[in-house]
Amino acid sequence: MARRYPNLFLLGIPKCGTTSLYRYISEHPDIFAPEKKEPNYLIYDNIKELGASGKKLRNCIDNEEDYLNLYEDSAGKYLLEGTIFVYCFEDSLRRISQISPDYRAIVILRNPVDRFVSHYKMSRNLGDVRVGIEEYIKNPICGMGTNALEMGLYGYHLEKIFRIFDRDRVHVLLLDDLKTDRADAIGKIFDFLGIARMPEKDYEKNHLSSPGVARSSFLRNLYFNSQVVDGIKEVFRKTPVYKLRKIAMKSLFEQWNPPEETLYLLYRYYREDIKKTEMILDRSLDDWKVFC
Repeated sequence: MARRYPNLFLLGIPKCGTTSLYRYISEHPDIFAPEKKEPNYLIYDNIKELGASGKKLRNCIDNEEDYLNLYEDSAGKYLLEGTIFVYCFEDSLRRISQISPDYRAIVILRNPVDRFVSHYKMSRNLGDVRVGIEEYIKNPICGMGTNALEMGLYGYHLEKIFRIFDRDRVHVLLLDDLKTDRADAIGKIFDFLGIARMPEKDYEKNHLSSPGVARSSFLRNLYFNSQVVDGIKEVFRKTPVYKLRKIAMKSLFEQWNPPEETLYLLYRYYREDIKKTEMILDRSLDDWKVFC
C-alpha cells in the first residue's frame, strides 16, 4: 500500500485539550492516528530558527521519510496529525494545503487566561521555566521558542488560518464543549468529517485538568523526565490500573493559582482579542470575560 500524507490536522494550541481530543477521535475506525501525536515535522525549521531547546528538537521529526513512515500502510479515510504550534506559523499552515489538497482541520480553544496559567504550570514542571509567573509574563518564551502569551490571541490566529484555509474545511470548538457534553462535541466533529457518529460512550477524562505544580524539583524530574516512569505510564495507560495515577498526582503536585491581580492583568491583555474571536466565530464568549 502506498504511503500517504496526513489529511486531518488538529491545529493544537498547547493546554487546550488537544491530547484528549486526539485520543477521543482516534478511536473512530475511519481515522488513523499514529502513536506519535506531535511529529513537529511541519514546524521543525521554524522552531529551530526561534531557538527551541535541544531537548525539544531531538523529539522532532526533521525529514520527510520518517514523517511518512508514521502513516505507512495506514487505512481509513483520515490520517490524523496533532502537532501543536502549527497555527503559529503561516508557512507551516500553507504547507498543509500543499501536501494534502483534501485537508480538513480542527481547532480547539480554551479561555486564554486559563490556558496561559496552565501553560506556565506545565513549563515549571518540565523545568523549562524557573521564575514566578509575573516574571514569566514579561518574557513568556517557552521551550519551543514561541511566545506563550501570543498563543492565546485566538482572534489573530483565526484570521490567519481563514486567510489560508477554506472556512468550510475548518471546525472550531471550545474546551468547554468537551467538558459540557463530550459525546456531542465529538459527534459534531464526525459530522464535520462526513463519517458516522460512534455509539455514545463514557469517554475517559484525559488531561482536561492541570496537575498543579510539582512539590519539589526531584519529584518533577521523576515524573516528567524519567524514562522508567514514562515506560510504566505507557504500559498501564490503557488498563484500569492507570486510573490510580490520580492518587500519585495528588502526592506529587499541589494546587496553585496566581493572585487575582495577575489574572486581571492577563484578562486585560486578552480582552480585545476575545471580542475579535467572538465576531469570527459568531459565538458569545462571556464566560471568558470575568474581569473584562
